[in-house]
Amino acid sequence: MHGWLDWLLGLELISLDASEPMSLRFALPFGAWVIATAATAMVLYVLFVYRRESGNRAGRIVLAGLRCALVLLVLAAICQPVLVLQRSKVDPSYVAVLVDVSSSMSRADRYYEPAEARAAARVAGLAVPEGDAPPTDEVIDQLASGPSRLELFLAGSRGDDTSMLATLAERNLVNVYTFANRAKLAATVSGTTDTNAAHEALANTVPDGPTTDVTGAIRDVLNQSRSMRLAGIIVASDGVSTVRGDMRIAGQAAQRRHVPIHAVLLGSSIAPRDVSVGPVFAEDTVFVKDLVAVKARVATHGFDKPLKVSVSLREKGMSIPLATETITVGGDTPQQTIELRTKPTRGGKHTFEVAVAPRPEEIDHENNRSAVDVTIIDDRLRVLYVDDEPRFEYRYLKNTLVREETMIASCLLLSADASFAQEGDEPITHFPESPEELYRYDVVLFGDVDLDDGWFTPAQLSMLVDFVGQRGGGFGLISGPRHAPHTYRGSPLELLLPVRLDPQYVGQGPVSLTTAYQPVLTDVGKLSPIFRFELEAAENLETFEQLPGLYWLARTLGAKPGAEVLAEHPTVETLTGPAPVMVVGRYGAGRTFFQATDETWRWREYTGEGYFDAYWIGVLRYLARSKVIGRDRRFELSVDAARVEYGEPVTIRLTVLDTGLIDRLGDRLEAQVVDAEDLPIARVELTRLGAGAKWFEGTFTGPRRGSYTVKVSAVPLAAGEKAPSTTITVASSSLESRILHADHAALRQLSSMTEGGSAVRVDELATLAESIEDRSVLIPDDIAEELWDSNLVLALFVLIIMTEWVLRKALDLV
Repeated sequence: MHGWLDWLLGLELISLDASEPMSLRFALPFGAWVIATAATAMVLYVLFVYRRESGNRAGRIVLAGLRCALVLLVLAAICQPVLVLQRSKVDPSYVAVLVDVSSSMSRADRYYEPAEARAAARVAGLAVPEGDAPPTDEVIDQLASGPSRLELFLAGSRGDDTSMLATLAERNLVNVYTFANRAKLAATVSGTTDTNAAHEALANTVPDGPTTDVTGAIRDVLNQSRSMRLAGIIVASDGVSTVRGDMRIAGQAAQRRHVPIHAVLLGSSIAPRDVSVGPVFAEDTVFVKDLVAVKARVATHGFDKPLKVSVSLREKGMSIPLATETITVGGDTPQQTIELRTKPTRGGKHTFEVAVAPRPEEIDHENNRSAVDVTIIDDRLRVLYVDDEPRFEYRYLKNTLVREETMIASCLLLSADASFAQEGDEPITHFPESPEELYRYDVVLFGDVDLDDGWFTPAQLSMLVDFVGQRGGGFGLISGPRHAPHTYRGSPLELLLPVRLDPQYVGQGPVSLTTAYQPVLTDVGKLSPIFRFELEAAENLETFEQLPGLYWLARTLGAKPGAEVLAEHPTVETLTGPAPVMVVGRYGAGRTFFQATDETWRWREYTGEGYFDAYWIGVLRYLARSKVIGRDRRFELSVDAARVEYGEPVTIRLTVLDTGLIDRLGDRLEAQVVDAEDLPIARVELTRLGAGAKWFEGTFTGPRRGSYTVKVSAVPLAAGEKAPSTTITVASSSLESRILHADHAALRQLSSMTEGGSAVRVDELATLAESIEDRSVLIPDDIAEELWDSNLVLALFVLIIMTEWVLRKALDLV
């Protein structure tokens, strides 16, 4: 029955047997009073017309009724009747679950705060004591080596009885997002099947995002859900944002939408306790029996109180330490730089490792040690020592050179007569007259030599300058009261002196000096290998300060630009500062040295030869380094820091040791950087530092954590010569790996900015899910069907017209 009526009324969306209430509505084109007036007027007009008609009175009444019915039908159609089925629908509310998948979420934590430890242990299924007692150390150790922050959240979200997602889906639709810097929809949950799929999607997610942007992720969700009714946002994170941004912006945006933010506090809010070693520094090349100073930074994290740490220096692969020192670090002094010393007795390439014993509360034991490579040279140095007279400094220094097994000495005393047997391992009778004779030496040391007395030809002096500047040889001058350094003014050798000569100083004859002075080591001097007398660094300065005093001093105008003063007079001043006593410098490829006194022999008083010998052997080895190290090399590639943090630039310097190549190279060279698998990473342009300079520099920033090799191949190489190379280690790939503790305070602040927001631990997820309200609402969802153009209206119109015409025909009114 209802099917025919539905067809007559033209109903497609509504059925008359529906259970919902229905109503009839009109879309009046005019006011109701207009329609009523028009209907009344038209009915009266019809009655007036048919009253005046002649014929059968009953027929006229029926015809008038039919005509009135037709008029009313037309008026009803004009009023557009609509049948309305009254019903409502649910506008669902959503819960957005944001899960942090940055690389910090892969970290397992050692928990120091009892409540955090209990929550993590409970979720991990470990033994939790009654009451508020913290978990045992064994449980803490299991957590430190066990589930990551993300794994703890996944375990907590599943729960023992029902999952957090299932509880949320009972009242709300759930959108699960993952984020590092941007939010990405991972799953939508509206039932049990969807819940399992969502858990599986999260379990298969690898937390490796290089950055964390909590603010950006929340704003992404708010923008993507503008047409949705949000019942809340759950943010599961450690709270560490490595992208610049204020979380309060996200909180304010959520509050404007009246969306509460619930933070799940993951990770340990207390920084993990850690002791790290590195970077480690040492001279890359030293000589056998040199005191090798290995410097290392020892740092602590998370220790509020100072602790004693034993630091040891070992040669890699050896169990017996070469040096050990105990330092106090932590608290107000979170890091210290320590210097450990050793004296190698074997040549070759050695790896020295600085280490501290791992502590039980540390998570990372890999950073408790760090190493540095040092090349030990076992070659004997060739030293030419020239002096005028056998003064005390000459006598004792000559004995030192002859005694020292690592040196081959030739001593030339100019004032000796022809019958005097010159001393040394390889005695000579005259200063070298050819480059071949001179260049066999590594260091030339002059004493109180008179350059104006005809001992040297201009060619010999020029050859000595080339020996230093071109060949990288070392030159040192020990001042004397008769000739040095004032006779060097205007001579070629003035170029080799690292000090500026005083034109008014003409030397000093045999004058009795009664007041001793103790040279003062500068900051550079304290670090110089020349003054390393003791294996223990702490005792070194004390030893130097207790050496016997000196008396005589050669006056100068101070150090030249670029030279380094190692020791200075405590009271005598020059125009530029304290008068220098010991100065080192560079000339071309070689190193230079100047000593303004000839009384270091006094250091032997009460102490023997030990400190005197150590000082002069240190001076000679320092001067010989450029020539010896560069003996078989034409290039040296170095970096200002072999180990850097991610994002820090490294300066790369190429030094051309073969002066014959300097002018053959352009002003720009290219260095290649490759990773540990020898894959190219970058090209670095090295620019010459000034016209004709032998140094080229450029900068490189490592793109990620790892070890990189820098090499320069675009230089002329001799047969069998390897391209100069060096290595750089980037210590960490991102801030994610450097910020070790969670920022729960930021998450609490974020949630507190939204009405109804909360911050919960990982064992409270079930309670959180139950507390989130259903914000879905019923909204009208009526269905309307128009009746004015239905089959019924058409049928009635035709029926009335036909009936009226037939009746008129029967009454002869046509």
